[in-house]
Amino acid sequence: MLVGIKDNFSTHIGPDDAELTTYYQAPMNATVVSLIEDGGGTVVGKTNLDEYGMGSMTTFSIHGQTKMPQGVGESRIFTSPGGSSDTGGSVRLPAAWCGIVGFKPSYGQCSRYGLLAFASSLDTVGILSKTVEDARKVYRTISKPDQLDMTCLSENFRDEMARLIRQSGRQISAGSLPLDGIAIGIPQEYYVHELDDDIIRVWKETANNLAQLGAEIRPISLPHTKYALSVYYILAPAEASSNLARYDGVRYGKLAQTLDPKDCEVYKIAAKTRSENFGPEVQRRIFIGTHSLTAGTYEGYFLKAQKLRRLIQKDFDTAFNLPNLLATENNPGSAVYNKDGGVDAILMPTSVTAAPEIPTSPSSDLEAKNKDPTAAYVNDIMTVPASLAGLPAISIPAGLSSSNGLPLSLQLVGQFGDDDLVLDIARHIHNIYQSP
Repeated sequence: MLVGIKDNFSTHIGPDDAELTTYYQAPMNATVVSLIEDGGGTVVGKTNLDEYGMGSMTTFSIHGQTKMPQGVGESRIFTSPGGSSDTGGSVRLPAAWCGIVGFKPSYGQCSRYGLLAFASSLDTVGILSKTVEDARKVYRTISKPDQLDMTCLSENFRDEMARLIRQSGRQISAGSLPLDGIAIGIPQEYYVHELDDDIIRVWKETANNLAQLGAEIRPISLPHTKYALSVYYILAPAEASSNLARYDGVRYGKLAQTLDPKDCEVYKIAAKTRSENFGPEVQRRIFIGTHSLTAGTYEGYFLKAQKLRRLIQKDFDTAFNLPNLLATENNPGSAVYNKDGGVDAILMPTSVTAAPEIPTSPSSDLEAKNKDPTAAYVNDIMTVPASLAGLPAISIPAGLSSSNGLPLSLQLVGQFGDDDLVLDIARHIHNIYQSP
């Protein structure tokens, strides 16, 4: 299998994809890269991304924007950011816009050792592939315990998750149809006004198709979804501001080229280096994150965002019929789940529209970088809830737009640790739209 690696993973292939670390050559491979190579995969190159993974459409990549296959050679060009790590949707969104599969496993299933840290409580190694089976093959190769990453799930914890799933007594294909015994939820809060009519259409069509395969379709409520985007854009920048503090030109990163020899104070060197080498989006998020961590705003922003994150997680736990072992590890009696009326997986859109058009001239490109930054954040509205809850989620192609013929996709989300079920159901959805 030929594999491309996102440029924020350490490899022996070349330097990282950011201005501050342009000349940095990693002395080792990331754990997942080593596992892929040990499993017989061949790493053929590295893929583009926004600087430090901060952005939605590679607008802020030092190598320029990535163009999706369907747009090349046409008068209009559409965006397609790369991915193999997912913080708030960086695997699922590009997959949705290119009409391929994008899988984000449960948080901690795959080692982050060797992955350049953006937001440590959100960063998840993910997989982009043509088929669900290819994604499953890579997932089984890289989903291993790793003592080099303290957030990677231990062997004992994985065994306990497997035992919990077995005890649930759930059986796929328990009847004559392939999805007999499976309940799939449709969250009502995801019918947002920005949602394209074509995506609503394929969402309903797919739910009907799954019902014909034996699945029970149930409406569910995830009431705190409306806060997810705000929570994400408080917590992720806060963690980024901490993680990127090390890049000061003294400890890590190249020095600023315009330093005055008289400025020998460390803080002046760091300020000049960071101002010169961090791009506009990275600086913006560092400022936002630092602001939310200051004494005057910590309780009003960061602390409240953390509390809301737990409520978002509890919404999902209440919807599923399987308990979240991560949330109840130290107190099994506190499990919040819906054993009898809950669902096995949740079906929702991956994005609100098909791939957005990107600028085709230098002037419009500059305008895109300087326009209201929050306008691009709406792309993450469907993907960040699963990231905040640490749940497995997969984007599956689901037809084409009637207006421009670009790919449309849907997203399937499962309970923490229920990655294999998510892949099983996703395979059936993929087969529906791959059928002649």
